Amino acid sequence: VKVNLIPSPIWRGGVIGEYIAERDDVDNDRVDDLEDVDTSFMLGGFFGFEYANWSASIEAMQDVADGNDGAIVRLNGGYRIPIDQSWNLSLGAFTTWADDDYMEAYFEIDDADSNRSGLSTFSADSGFKDVGLNLLASFKPWEHWGLMGLVSYKRLLDDAEDSPVVDDEGDENQFVGGIFVIYNF
Repeated sequence: VKVNLIPSPIWRGGVIGEYIAERDDVDNDRVDDLEDVDTSFMLGGFFGFEYANWSASIEAMQDVADGNDGAIVRLNGGYRIPIDQSWNLSLGAFTTWADDDYMEAYFEIDDADSNRSGLSTFSADSGFKDVGLNLLASFKPWEHWGLMGLVSYKRLLDDAEDSPVVDDEGDENQFVGGIFVIYNF
């Protein structure tokens, strides 16, 4: 959820929140044997601009729900391609930096986790955890309401990629897609 609080045709800034579901019932038996990670609610702010179909922003968020206890900073950039008055395509790129607490919650395997799961111990440190690309199609035939379709590819990096959670049991290549109903105030 993003709420822009700057009434400007170019500048954007405000509050941002992100929900991360708990990790406690995973299809992979070895990962499921790892210590659970409680639900996280990341809360923070963002600042950026949109000008001549180009956009860029920085987002910073901290867990406020005692799930991962971590913080992330995300850089976003993109270009919007207007098709007509109702349709837009957007191409975007992003990268995410995560602190030690965030990385440890999702990617570290201590001795107890190793004994329960059979995965090798692994220490995860802060750093860039991913880089990715988005393709977004938006259809807004009404003043406030519209639809949005998203296809996203994310590549995990560094300690996120090298963790046995990903390297042995998962995949460093992540894909997401979805269709959303949007409302603009």
